[in-house]
Amino acid sequence: MAKLDADSCDLLAHLARLSLTPAEREVFAGQLTDILAYMSKLKAVDITDVPEFRSPAPPTPPRADKPGPMLERARALAGAAHVREGQVAVPKILEDA
Repeated sequence: MAKLDADSCDLLAHLARLSLTPAEREVFAGQLTDILAYMSKLKAVDITDVPEFRSPAPPTPPRADKPGPMLERARALAGAAHVREGQVAVPKILEDA
């Protein structure tokens, strides 16, 4: 399998919101190439006679969705990258219609 090219690495890094140095991009390309090659090997394995996996443990019901103690505003905002007017500020991702 050919090594992932720089444009593909840049696109994947952009989609993952990663900022890569040229050295990191080189490592990233090698790692992704290895992962994709391994996935190709797995895809080639014949699993037609392999039964579907069933867990031996009985399924557990989901826990009840009950409100718990609230986090204090100052503590909640302490971990935010940007705060504006007492709220977490995030970049705009949609244009106005």
